[in-house]
Amino acid sequence: MKFEELPLFSILPVDYGRSCEYVDWLGKPMRMASDRMKSLMEKYNRHIRFKRVELIDTK
Repeated sequence: MKFEELPLFSILPVDYGRSCEYVDWLGKPMRMASDRMKSLMEKYNRHIRFKRVELIDTK
């Protein structure tokens, strides 16, 4: 799927547990970067594009 065909943002339900830890970079199931990592990546590649993913706790 081409970047332009992806929705502007996605919602990803998560089951937040006590041992859950959010990191700056995930490679699977899809590539995801935190806002902090996104800012750093933009400094090294001014043409990089991102789509927003909202992590929503299901409980």
